[in-house]
Amino acid sequence: MKSKQCAACGQPFQPCPQVPQQSYCSAPDCQRERRRQWQRLKLQTDPDYQGNQSSAQRGWLDRNPDYWRKYRTSHPEYAERNRVLQQGRNAKTRIGSIAKMDVSNPGIPLPAGIYRLRWTGCTGTTQGGNHAIRQRPSIRGGWSIRDLRAISNQAPPLQQGAGAPARSHERRN
Repeated sequence: MKSKQCAACGQPFQPCPQVPQQSYCSAPDCQRERRRQWQRLKLQTDPDYQGNQSSAQRGWLDRNPDYWRKYRTSHPEYAERNRVLQQGRNAKTRIGSIAKMDVSNPGIPLPAGIYRLRWTGCTGTTQGGNHAIRQRPSIRGGWSIRDLRAISNQAPPLQQGAGAPARSHERRN
């Protein structure tokens, strides 16, 4: 039988004749990696296995409720590293999404309420002082926050209507 290359360490090895599909050598680290890969695949594809693992972890945590608190106390370098990394993750979420080109951020979130959208100086179909707006479909059948923010960046500030109807625009399909 010819030798194969180990999927974990990359070294050539002689597979066992009883296991012709063998991909990992017999080194302990490579066998550990093989088992780790098997478990990762099993967790992704087998809901029963996933449930059993989850209940086993929950049971262990119930039997050892102070484990993580004690670990962080006895390993201050771990706690500090985790704190720094979490601050970095938090800072990234505050910046917002960089890759989305169609998302605008007006800087100040729009307060909840009913709005009447009016502006001037836009090109397109207008009726009276209002701009005819094509409503985009959304999950709840109304305006999405993205639509309102995009409009607010192109128009003067939105004014919250006192007693204004929920939709004061004309629908066009």
